[in-house]
Amino acid sequence: GGATSLVAIGSNAFKCATSGSSSVAIGEDAFNQGSNAGSGNVAIGWQSMYWSSGVNCNTAVGRGSLICVTSDCNTAIGTDALRLSTSACGNTSVGAGSMCANTTGDLNTALGVCALGSVLTGSNNIGIGPFADTYSTACNTIAIGNTAKVFSGATGTMVFGASSVGGTGACNSIVLGNSAQTTQPLGVLIGQSTCTDQARSVVIGNGSCSLLGSYGGNTCHGAVVIGDRVCSLGNGNNSTYANVAVGSNIKICGNPINPDIVYGNTITTCNNNKGGNVAIGIDSYVCDNYNGVLLGFQSNITCSNYSIV
Repeated sequence: GGATSLVAIGSNAFKCATSGSSSVAIGEDAFNQGSNAGSGNVAIGWQSMYWSSGVNCNTAVGRGSLICVTSDCNTAIGTDALRLSTSACGNTSVGAGSMCANTTGDLNTALGVCALGSVLTGSNNIGIGPFADTYSTACNTIAIGNTAKVFSGATGTMVFGASSVGGTGACNSIVLGNSAQTTQPLGVLIGQSTCTDQARSVVIGNGSCSLLGSYGGNTCHGAVVIGDRVCSLGNGNNSTYANVAVGSNIKICGNPINPDIVYGNTITTCNNNKGGNVAIGIDSYVCDNYNGVLLGFQSNITCSNYSIV
């Protein structure tokens, strides 16, 4: 059978269509080259769905939107939205340039100018906000916020906040806060400018971090950091792990074999192959000690093992 119930408005709209039904093409060269108009398609804008043929249930609104699509059930609204998509299915893209580079990734949702603009083949991603993006092949990610980004290799990661980042390798992590960022798996970051490069870390508080430090050969993971400007830092060639820091201006550094627990303000623990200390108070200090307990204002332990202060 021939083409039936087709609506063509504009120069060369449905120019080559000889079959298909219940589809609409509005604009110069809309659905221009396809011989089969398919069913349930809407193409509005110059060269929207230009090369398409035999596809169904697509909606393209905007110049060049879905220009190459060869599959079904996509929605593209905005100039060049889903421009390069070919066999991709079930995508929703709203915003100029949104998902413009996606070719075969399925079931993605992009809302905002250039949102998910770097997705090539990744599927099941969500990007909301101007330039909110998931890179290349990443899957099952969420990026919400202006320039929020999840990089390839960060499967299952969610980032929320302007300029927040889930780096390569940050699988199944949650990042919440402007400029918060992680490069490691299974972490939780909450607060502006929080950061970690340790696996399985929990960092909560503005400017807090859980980091390896400046030397090579470290293995640091499992820290819990809560408060403003709190740090758990690896140092040297051994391990810093499973520390708990709660308060303000706290720093745990060195290589404690056993984890430290620190609660208060302006507390520093700096251990070399030691740890297991508990420090509670203001301006407390622990150095090269293990299994010590500090309680109170300006209390300190230095090389006095198993002490209570």
